[in-house]
Amino acid sequence: MKKGQGGKMADSFFYEGGKLKVNLFSDIAENQAKDISDNKMGPSYTQMRKFFDEVIGYKTQFLANGSLFDEKLPYIKMLNAKFAYSFARAKTTKMSDKCKRFFVDRVNAVNTKDDFMVFADFFEAFMAFYKFHRGDNK
Repeated sequence: MKKGQGGKMADSFFYEGGKLKVNLFSDIAENQAKDISDNKMGPSYTQMRKFFDEVIGYKTQFLANGSLFDEKLPYIKMLNAKFAYSFARAKTTKMSDKCKRFFVDRVNAVNTKDDFMVFADFFEAFMAFYKFHRGDNK
């Protein structure tokens, strides 16, 4: 897979030549999950899972019909609004700036179907490590 026009996410997910980083779904995903979950200032696993499920739903649609991407891109970008709303109304959730930036930067960087597919795969790896390092079932 080659780098799209994904900005910050693409820069962190790809080597300079556009090749996907070998350790993206292992070390990089784990380090970011650990960084966000260490102080438990991020959302609960269940809250993050809600967004992950939506991302995987889009991925499934694109695998079945890749031409849907342009039509669905505005809804992918709307995930940032849903993310903001969800945590604004959860009075008990103290969300760190790192967590906000993690999600917002990655959604903002999705501009191509390839960007999205890498984001979805990365988010899957991230969620596994987030669950492990967070250590709660909330």
